Amino acid sequence: MENLRRDDVDSDVDRLESDAELAADTSSSVGDTDCSTSVEEELAETRDKLVRLQADMENYRKRMDRTIVEIVRSRVADAMRGMLPVVDSLDRAIDAVDPDSADVRGIFEGIRLTRKQMGDVFKSQGVEPIEADGEFDPAFHEVVATVADSGRNDGEIVDVVRNGYSYGDIILRPASVRVAKTENDGPGVDLEA
Repeated sequence: MENLRRDDVDSDVDRLESDAELAADTSSSVGDTDCSTSVEEELAETRDKLVRLQADMENYRKRMDRTIVEIVRSRVADAMRGMLPVVDSLDRAIDAVDPDSADVRGIFEGIRLTRKQMGDVFKSQGVEPIEADGEFDPAFHEVVATVADSGRNDGEIVDVVRNGYSYGDIILRPASVRVAKTENDGPGVDLEA
């Protein structure tokens, strides 16, 4: 469509330029300058339309490029989000098996290697685990329990119940954490944010 419009405008410009030359020749012999002025104005208007059309097409192309990138990112995020329960199951299987038992050593190694492969696939696609050390951050963490602990600050993460993951700036799933809650009644971190 861009080529069709550009060809139409180019042919209009060519036609107007030849009309302007003809009008210039005719006006010099006849003395009619009104015709050449109107043709020159029409030529300038057509050139302006061409410039605007080219700018519109460039803006459209850039907008479509951005839209395509966002659609692809959204689809990858959906696919990776769907794989998270598989990773969770592998993590639970690893945690449930005693790796020192001779009966299950081979099973444990197979599960551990499968989990490592999933982690490698995630990493290659830009999916990263969310850090869950230090202070609770509602943008990245989800509190599933509080633990009375006078040795820690209010809102400090005690442990991770379920890992969280991000894909670029998209949070696929926040990390589910347990946080410390001190016994004093002083101001603390808002864990419901």
